[in-house]
Amino acid sequence: MDTGNINWYLSQKQVIKLGRMKISLVANIQRPGEQYRCILYPLATIREIARSIEESGHTVQLVNASWPTLKLLLRLKIFRPDLIINLAEGLSSSETRLSFFPELYEYLKIPFIGSSANCQYVSLNKDMAKYMVSQSGIKVPKGYLVRQVSDIELALRFFEKEDYPLFIKPNFEGDSDGIHKDSVIQDPKQLKSPGKKLLLEFPQGILVEEFIEGKDIEVGYIEGLGEGGVIEPTFVNIKSNRQGEGKFTYAMYEHKNYASKENYLPGSYLPRSVIGDEKLRTEVIKQAKKCFDLLGVSYFSRIDFRLGKNNSLFFLENNPTCSLKQDAALFYVAEQYYGMSYPEVLDYLIKLCCRKNGLKYRNGKSFIDQVSKKAVEVF
Repeated sequence: MDTGNINWYLSQKQVIKLGRMKISLVANIQRPGEQYRCILYPLATIREIARSIEESGHTVQLVNASWPTLKLLLRLKIFRPDLIINLAEGLSSSETRLSFFPELYEYLKIPFIGSSANCQYVSLNKDMAKYMVSQSGIKVPKGYLVRQVSDIELALRFFEKEDYPLFIKPNFEGDSDGIHKDSVIQDPKQLKSPGKKLLLEFPQGILVEEFIEGKDIEVGYIEGLGEGGVIEPTFVNIKSNRQGEGKFTYAMYEHKNYASKENYLPGSYLPRSVIGDEKLRTEVIKQAKKCFDLLGVSYFSRIDFRLGKNNSLFFLENNPTCSLKQDAALFYVAEQYYGMSYPEVLDYLIKLCCRKNGLKYRNGKSFIDQVSKKAVEVF
């Protein structure tokens, strides 16, 4: 062990004496010069999250989920965290990538903030998640899962003329990965070429479904807040794209500018316009709660709905590893409706994890405050 590592180790022992909790923040971190992918968190964002947790008096270890598993295990074993905040999205493009890390934490018997392995597995599989929630009467877009090129012909026979336009997207991805302007299919002739191309890029499977014209509604979940964890829903107004002169105008996220504010209409990101129709708001919250319960969500998450004609609500997907960036809608709503700042929400989740796992919550601030108070009394 070199001197730097020894000093680091001793600093951790000192932290224990100060009464701080040791928290490992696990995420796939984008390295300098590395091309952005949907599963990666920019290093600056991860540091921002870590600083906010440290403001509450904790010590944070950054763990790159893209490291080899042995290296990751060694870092965790040396640091010996009290708990883990899980933002990891997996090491590969497999169907089980989201469930890998929760299963690992459970094996190591380390409490973690995030949904279970089962919830992560089901949520990543959009087709399976849609099927599960549809069994409770919640509307979902009519869809067909394509696993191989021959399935495209079956998909063409599955849809009726009135189902068009259709929409194609990867079944096991997020952040609009694989979604482009040609993702909207106007007639059967347009499906084969982009369908084969997308399947080649995402061989695990692509989802062909009816395109629901309308607005996106995001509904956040913070366990213990709002109505059974469901916090205020928000509209997301996306710029429309025109596919050919005089043809169908649609609104959707494109992967190339997914994170760009230029992709949104003014006033929708951030802050986002909150639903004003009380009847609609009540229905959205009711359906979101059903979905969160059915999928077994815990701690934090976000569900995406599409609001179609006549205020028909369609479930699109659940995001159990949704962004914990400071400007995410989750924290905007928490501040506007529950008076909780960004660091307070993160610390709330830490306290919740302690309570659920029988851990004693502690932080360096409280310890220092007690020492300072006694010092004042003595002198």
